[in-house]
Amino acid sequence: MLKKFLAKYYSLTNLLLPVLPRSVTNDIYPNFIYKYFSFDDNKHYQDILIRDSLYFSSPKYFNDPFDCSLDIKFRRKSKYFLANYLTNKILPYEIENISKETKMSAKTFIKNNFLHFDPSVPSNEKIHQKIQRDFVLSSGISCFSEFNNNILMWSHYSCKHTGFCVEFNINELIKALVNYNIDNKIDGLLSRVIYKSNWPYLSGYDKDPWVDSLYIKSSNWKYEKEWRIFLPQENGIRMTLPPNVVSAIYIGLQTEPEKEAIIKKATAAKSYKINIFKAMKVANKFALSFKKLN
Repeated sequence: MLKKFLAKYYSLTNLLLPVLPRSVTNDIYPNFIYKYFSFDDNKHYQDILIRDSLYFSSPKYFNDPFDCSLDIKFRRKSKYFLANYLTNKILPYEIENISKETKMSAKTFIKNNFLHFDPSVPSNEKIHQKIQRDFVLSSGISCFSEFNNNILMWSHYSCKHTGFCVEFNINELIKALVNYNIDNKIDGLLSRVIYKSNWPYLSGYDKDPWVDSLYIKSSNWKYEKEWRIFLPQENGIRMTLPPNVVSAIYIGLQTEPEKEAIIKKATAAKSYKINIFKAMKVANKFALSFKKLN
């Protein structure tokens, strides 16, 4: 009964969430964000170059084993507190201008199905965390950065500067995400990653703990200045991008000529212009500059 209810609860809230992408941190969006690519065996570079789409991976394939692994705690509160919390706090937050009838129906449903789950019992908490973990791993995430000139990121994500970096117009990207949310009745979320020096405690009684768990990383990664799009239960999918979402492509410092040719041929075939730049070393500095090629 507990597993069945929690599955229903996650499914219900996903369908009722607003379609506009929210921000975990309420930060001002930058004008552009960037994604690094390599010419790897998975050929995900073809998604962006040829198919005009973004691939969304499960967090289980991330290079940081701590990423998206935070558990939500439900201790030190009674099951009656939790039932009241879901009815009076969660639902009004998820559903704007919720009617009294909907609230009463939800309260009855919670009383009939949820009071068996006492979160103060450790075994029940573990069940909830297992469901949360399965939900996270079944979801899709695409990662970006605020910078296109980070030497370490070129090394890590563009295979030693042999790949390329794509510039996204964030206003156009948000429009594409809104349309995807509407078409698929989900709550795709674009937000900045939050970096923490210490392992955070996420309470199940916070405003949106399961979302927070997807956007908190160790401060060791703060040099990445990461943003990410989260699509609930949508891993392994490709989101089609309309024209003008991609505004520029930056070719790596050590990208081979035949790989450069692939990039140039793909962009030339587009119905809209994409600026192409080539990375270059800045003299007497540990820095990159970019030369426009078209």
